[in-house]
Amino acid sequence: MKKTKLVLVKYLLILVLIVPMASCSEDDPVETPKRTEKEITEFSIPSLELTGEINPDAHTIALVVTPDFNQSLLENVVPDIKYTGVSIEPAVTEPQNFTRNVTYKVTAEDGSSQNYTVSLTVSEFVSSGFAKVTEVWAKTDWAALNFSPGGIENTLAYKDGKVVASRSGIILDANTGDPTGARLNVSGASGKFHPTDPTRDYPFSLTNDDAGNVIGVALGAWTVSFLPVYKWTSLDSPPVLVYELTSDTWAGGNTGNIKPFGRKIGVTGDINGNGYIMQYCQNNQGVGGDKQQYIWKVTGGVVNPASYTAIMVECDPIDNTYYQTLIPMTDTYTDIYPYYLAATGSTTGVPPSEVSYKPNVSQNRVIIEGFQVEGEDQIFSSKWGAYVYHAKKFDFNGVKYIAVLSVSSPQTPGDQNSCVYYLAILDTRTNTVTKVITIPRGDKVNINGSVSVTNGLEETLPTGEKRIRLYSLFTDLGVFCHELTNKP
Repeated sequence: MKKTKLVLVKYLLILVLIVPMASCSEDDPVETPKRTEKEITEFSIPSLELTGEINPDAHTIALVVTPDFNQSLLENVVPDIKYTGVSIEPAVTEPQNFTRNVTYKVTAEDGSSQNYTVSLTVSEFVSSGFAKVTEVWAKTDWAALNFSPGGIENTLAYKDGKVVASRSGIILDANTGDPTGARLNVSGASGKFHPTDPTRDYPFSLTNDDAGNVIGVALGAWTVSFLPVYKWTSLDSPPVLVYELTSDTWAGGNTGNIKPFGRKIGVTGDINGNGYIMQYCQNNQGVGGDKQQYIWKVTGGVVNPASYTAIMVECDPIDNTYYQTLIPMTDTYTDIYPYYLAATGSTTGVPPSEVSYKPNVSQNRVIIEGFQVEGEDQIFSSKWGAYVYHAKKFDFNGVKYIAVLSVSSPQTPGDQNSCVYYLAILDTRTNTVTKVITIPRGDKVNINGSVSVTNGLEETLPTGEKRIRLYSLFTDLGVFCHELTNKP
C-alpha cells in the first residue's frame, strides 16, 4: 500500500512538472525570419519621359536616350523609384546627375544589401523623324534615261521597287536609277491619255497616295471633254479606271474652255479606301473662275461625283498657277482641313512663291518661312525661291513631312543659268524646314516646272534602323534618290 502511494505521488510530481513546461512552450513567441528582398522594381524620370530598362540579374538599369537627346537635362533630376526593402541610398528624393553612373544601395530587412547601377546609354536611333539624309544615286544623263531631250517627263510614282515617269511611261530601278527597259502598262486605256497621238498616250501626271498606290491622270487641255483617273495594282498590269470626269460634271456643266487639271494630280489617303483626289484648275471658266482647287471625295474606294468641291485658294494671281499643290493633312477624311498649299510664284519675284498652312476653315492661311541657304542672298524674299514646283507629303518614323521642290531666282540678276534647284523637307510639327538639299544642275537650263517628288515605303531593317527614299525629277537635270534614316 505504501509502495502504491509512493508511485502515485511520483507520477503526480512528474505531471506537475510537465504541465507548466508545456504551458510555457505554447506561450513563447515563434521568431519570423527577416525578409531578404532588396530589389529596384521600377525606375523612371517622368519629367523627361524616360523609363529605365532594369536587368534584375545583372542589377543594372539602362537609361536609354536618343542621339539627339539633350543630355544636360539629366544633370540635376529626381527619379521616380519603386523598390522592395527597408531603405535605399541615396534617397529617392535626392537629385542626381545621370550623365554619369549612379549606384543605388537597397537594404533588405535582414540587413543584406544589393547595389544597382544606373548608366546612360545612347541609342543608335532617334526616337522620331529622321536623323540623316544621304544621296543614294543621281542619274544626270537625261539621254541615258531614255527621256527625250528637252522634253517634259512631268511626274514620278513609286511601286514595288520601281520608279515610273509620266508622259513616257519609262520605268527605272528604284535601287539604282537605271532604266529597266519596261514601260507602264496602259493597255485598255487607248486614247484616254492622249486622244490623237499613241506615242503620248501615257498619263500626263502620276502620283502615289498615302498607301503607296499609283494613280495617273490625263491633261485636261488634251482630253477636254473627259478626264480619266486610273490606278495600277502593279506597273505591268493594265490600269483600272477609278473615275472619269466629263464636261457635264465639271464646274456646274460648263462645256466651254474646259482644261480641268493642271500639271500635277494629288491624292491623299487610300484610293482603295477613303481619301481625296484633287488638282488645281489650270484655265477653267466655270464656277468661281480660275485659281481653284478641285476636290473629289473617295469613300470605300469609290469616287462620288456629287462629292465634287471647288475651293478658291487664298492667293494673289500667280504665274503658272497650275503647279499649285494642295495637301490635306486629315486622317478622318470628313473635311480637307487642315491643309498645306504650295503656290508657284514667278521668276520676277512678283508674286512670291509660297508654302502655307491653313488649320481650319475659319482661320487664315499661315505663310511658312521657308529656308535660306548660307551665301545665297537671291533665294527670294519668301525664302522658298522663285518657283515652288511640287510638294508631296510623306510619313516617316512617326512624323509627317512635306518634300518641296523649288528653284531660286537667278543668283545673277537676269541670268537663268544662275538659278539653283532645291529639295527641302518641311517638318509639320514645327512648320520649319529641317533639311535643304541643293540639286546640281551642271550646264542645263530648264525652269519650266517639270519637276516631281514621290516616296517609297518606310522600311525597318533587322537592326532596327528605319529608312525611306525620296525620288525627285528635274527635267533635263536628271532623277535623284535620297534616303532618310533614323540613324545618325
